[in-house]
Formats: sequence, structure tokens, C-alpha cells
Amino acid sequence: MKRVQLLVNTLKPEAQYTAMKAGDVLAQCGMTVTEKNPEAIISIGGDGTVLRAASIAARADIPIVGINCGTLGYLNDIEADETELLRKLKTDDYTVDELMLLAVTLHRKDGSQEEFLVLNEVLFSRGASPRIADIHLYSDGVHVSDYSADGLIFSTPTGSTAYSLSAGGPIIHPSLESITVTPVCPHPTASTRAIVFPADSMLMVAAEVRGGENACITVDSAPPVAFCAGDYAVIRKSERHTKIARIKNRNFYSVVHKKFNV
Repeated sequence: MKRVQLLVNTLKPEAQYTAMKAGDVLAQCGMTVTEKNPEAIISIGGDGTVLRAASIAARADIPIVGINCGTLGYLNDIEADETELLRKLKTDDYTVDELMLLAVTLHRKDGSQEEFLVLNEVLFSRGASPRIADIHLYSDGVHVSDYSADGLIFSTPTGSTAYSLSAGGPIIHPSLESITVTPVCPHPTASTRAIVFPADSMLMVAAEVRGGENACITVDSAPPVAFCAGDYAVIRKSERHTKIARIKNRNFYSVVHKKFNV
């Protein structure tokens, strides 16, 4: 590897300092930091920074190297004090995990469409409204369930340890490609269980907030987008993957135990 791009969370002073150290190590190895045709993206921050890099890297078909300057850092491979390990990129001394992505197509009632790539999760919710949302779920054209809840999470196996886990969803090994749907604070009279769908499922969701307010759709760490009555979204497995470069040996169960104490 000769060329890398740095994606830094500039709101974190530690991330800026770590970026300087990383730049020095890369320069010593004869590697170039550039945004033009990089062979990898080095994400320096927390999990949110990796999520920002995910769609960029997937579209360019290049891996992400995560350096943790955050609190949890589940998606990151190395810590801020381990920048010397970046030397292994020069000699291609690393492995690559390919993580499943979701492709979300938002169909507006005016006929327009918006496309999203999702590494962790997409959330359909009541947003800032105090009123409950009524959310309708279909799989391959068949009605699955109706939810009266604060929201509904669609997560990848990678995202199963994020918001879905907090909402009571299962932990899914990242090698198992699937889509988990988890309700957030469902009303007791509505469906309350998470459902795991095969990765080749085509899921469709529609939602409205009681009182005529708009629902919201939130993709990974991006700002929420209005999800209006008459809109619907299709969620399916993307043909693309996010590639994560692993410089250190990483065991999924050890990481889950360390990060989540389970």
C-alpha cells in the first residue's frame, strides 16, 4: 500500500493529535497521504467516524483502518497510542473483513427517490414528536407486523451491537448476513419482539406519527431526514460491502466481551 486518505474527527483534540502522529509514521514508511485515488481510508475518531467513512470506502472498493479516539470504539482496529502499527500497511501485513451493507431506497410520494448505504442501522422513528409512531412492515410483499412504538431499527450484523442491542435485539456474528428488525419502546399491545430476516429479504416500511406530524429516518450517524405520510422505504442487502482492514488479531467474542461485558 502506498497511498492513504485520513478522515479525522476534528471535534476531538485527541483525534487531531493522533492524525499528526499517524502522518509522521506514514511519511517515515514512504506512504503518501492523499484524497486522490487512495488505497485505504484511515479513520481517526470514534465509531461515528468509521460510519462516515463506510459509504465512501464501499463505493471506492477500498478498506478502512480505524484508529480509536472515542469511548467505545467497537468498529476500530487499533488505539490512539498504537499508530506505529500503521507501518504494517506498507508491507500489506493485514487482513480484510468484508461487512454487509444495507441499501435503503426512500420513495417519496411525489415520485422522487433517495438512496442510502448503511453499515450499522437505519431507524424509522417519531423524531422529536411526543406522539407515538405507527409503523408498518412488509417482507417480500407480505405483511409482517404493525408497530406502535417510538421507532423501528433495521440493522446489519455489524449494527446488531449498536442501537438494536440497546433496544433488546440479539447480537449477530458479522459473518452471518441477515437483517434484524427491532422495535424501540413498543406499546404493550403491539409487536414487541425483534425479528431476524434472511439477507436476501426485500423489506418495506411505511410510517406515520399520530396527530399528522412527520416521522424521521436516520441512517447510521447522519442527521435525520423527514419521512412523511405517503412515503415508503425499501431495505435490502447491498451488492457492496464495507471492507475493514485488521492490523491486529481480532476475535469477535473477545471484543464483544471486552466492549459490552457479555
